[in-house]
Amino acid sequence: MKRIGIDFGTSTTLIAYRENEASAPVIIPIGTGAFPWIPSVVSRTPPIDVVENFESLESDVVLESPKSGLTDSGRFLERNPGVSADEVRKAVETIIREVVTRAKNQLPSLFSESKVFMGCPALWSGDNRRIIADTAKSLGLDVDVMSVIDEPVAAGIQWIKNQWIDQGTRHTGRVLVFDAGGGTLDVALL
Repeated sequence: MKRIGIDFGTSTTLIAYRENEASAPVIIPIGTGAFPWIPSVVSRTPPIDVVENFESLESDVVLESPKSGLTDSGRFLERNPGVSADEVRKAVETIIREVVTRAKNQLPSLFSESKVFMGCPALWSGDNRRIIADTAKSLGLDVDVMSVIDEPVAAGIQWIKNQWIDQGTRHTGRVLVFDAGGGTLDVALL
């Protein structure tokens, strides 16, 4: 069974998969040009869509970092007058839908017989996790709220798998993982 990971980031969103337990992760290049990711930026006026070249656009035309709108809704809405919590949720859905569409365009059978995992900041509540899990599930993906994993924990698990299981290297002690993202710094102690 394939394992798919979607990193819905503050500034960019990326997707990768592993064909099986023995295979290495493969990033699916969903961006334009040389970029394997898409920006986590959505237009605020119809048609609501991911905006790739947004740097020259006025801030009221695009909604940047809707993930931040889920992470700290009060502060995000305060800093972005006129933006509603509903608009943030729709932007999140737009980004995840675009990731799935672009990945399916390249690998039509990608989501067949696969399990999807999504990364999130460690401080996210169950409600925030449910929003992205429900959004992905509504797009036909095999994901649930238990498949939404703290980003530094996911990175640490992959490192442990690579070191201990794949390479047979046995380490003792603890592993401290720092995930410096576009808007959050998360730490996991494994």
